[in-house]
This record gives sequence, C-alpha cells and structure tokens, in this order.
Amino acid sequence: MAREAGNQAVFKSMRQKHSDLYNDLGLDNNPDLIKDTEVSDIFISSLTSGDENFLHSLDDSGAINRLRGIELGRALTVALRVGNLEYAAKLLELDPDLTFCTDRLHNGVVFDVAYALRGALTHNFDNIAWDLLAVGLTKKTDCKQNLPTLLYVTVEKERPEFMKAIIEFGFSLDILQENVENPWPILETAIECSDNSIFDDKGRRDLFFDIVKSTPQMPDRWRTMTLEAAVECENESVLDELICLGVPADDDYILKKAVKKHPSMVGPLLERFWKAYPQGRVGYGKNIIVNEERGLF
Repeated sequence: MAREAGNQAVFKSMRQKHSDLYNDLGLDNNPDLIKDTEVSDIFISSLTSGDENFLHSLDDSGAINRLRGIELGRALTVALRVGNLEYAAKLLELDPDLTFCTDRLHNGVVFDVAYALRGALTHNFDNIAWDLLAVGLTKKTDCKQNLPTLLYVTVEKERPEFMKAIIEFGFSLDILQENVENPWPILETAIECSDNSIFDDKGRRDLFFDIVKSTPQMPDRWRTMTLEAAVECENESVLDELICLGVPADDDYILKKAVKKHPSMVGPLLERFWKAYPQGRVGYGKNIIVNEERGLF
C-alpha cells in the first residue's frame, strides 16, 4: 500500500510538472494509455532535461522498474545520449540480456542499436558499447540492416577496436556503397575522420585502409568505390596508397567525377595515369570529350 501510494504521488507530480507533455500526448483523456506510456515518456523527458531530483523520485517510487521491451530500449538510448551512466546502468539491470532489442511496436518500430551505440561511444561507456555491439552483430536483431550504421558509427567516433570487430565479423561490400537506402558515407568518413582526431595521421588513415584491406580480392566495383572516396575527400596521399595496393589509375568513371565535382583532383589523377601508362591507353577520357562536344557533360 505504501509503494502504491508513493507511485500515485509521483504520477501526480508528473502531471503537474509535465502538464504540456500530458496535453500533447492526450494522456489525461486516455487513462489506459497512461498506464502503458507515462513512465517511459516522463522518464525520458526527465533524462533529457537533466532533472536529477525528479529522476530520483521516479527511481525511489519503483516506477522505473515498470519499463519493459522497447520502452526500456528507448529510455536506455536517451540515457546514453545524454551521458547519464547511473540510469543507463539501472536500466540494463532490468534486462541484462538485452532482450528488449528484439521487441517490436505494433507499427514495426524496433530498437535502434546503432543509435544507442553512438551514445555509449560518445561518452566512453565502453562496457555498454561492447554489449550493444555484440547484440547488433548477432541474429537477435536484423544484422543486414544494422551493419552499415554500426560500422559508420564506429568510424565516425574514431574507435578502431570496435570497427575492427565488425570487420572481423564479416560484411558485404554493399554496405559501403552510399545510396538512398544506405546513406552512410563510411569510406569518406574513415578518410576524413577528422582534423581534430586523437590519432596521428597514420592512425586516422588506418581506419580507411583497415576496411580496404579487409577485402583481399578487391573486385572492380570495390576498387572504384575506394578511389571515389579518395577523390571526394580530395586526398592525394590516400590516392597514392590505393594505387600502390593495385587499384588501377585509369578509371574513366573516377576521372569523369573529378571533372564534374572535384576539379582539384583532375591534375593528380592524370599525373598518376601518365606515370602508370607512359604510352597512354586507348579510350581513356574519350567519353568525357565526346559528352563535352555533345553538350551532355
């Protein structure tokens, strides 16, 4: 009875302190909905605002223990995003096996493990980050959907040990091809990542070449993708290392892209081409000239 009375007092305080949120969600007019959502929504609101007193009130009342499934996952993600290790740890104690990662809402929404991983890595919560990565790389979640964002996040946060774990797990080259369905510029980010890096120059570039060298056969499409990343980042030293690794210096598509979008790289590309083919190569650059004459370029 005391615990129940405590809960009621906390929820009353919630309604008073977060009246705008209650009105926006229509919770006052839907008491059944309150039972399912009020703890997670108000807890998340308190995490975001940094209201430690209110968080402790929720915790003391036992309300947080009601969090389950994807609502628990949502709360954990926000706790990680704002860097609140105390409550991230408390939430994980409610589901140490991370079973909430497989929970789905009625509309198909699932726990975004990559977004949670970003929060953990941002605040150097490495133990939690490793647990999240382990879930993201298993059949507990949609691996095919997770891998591009997981790899991007580890590169973006400049965490080679996490990135290498994903590489060792194995992945398809498709996840490195940036497109509408996969808007993650992984290779470019690996090159650029960044001028403020804690790594030295070699360490930063190793993020890129660790990915490159993880595909020993380097099919033609892969060679083009790596060259394209170097041109987009306008990085001549990476261009040279790729050529040393066997990437051909006579890729028409890359030259065309440089002419259209990265003119500063046209000279370096032609310089490398003439060094590799001192006698020239029949057809190299022909399409660019033809399209220019036809006004198609």
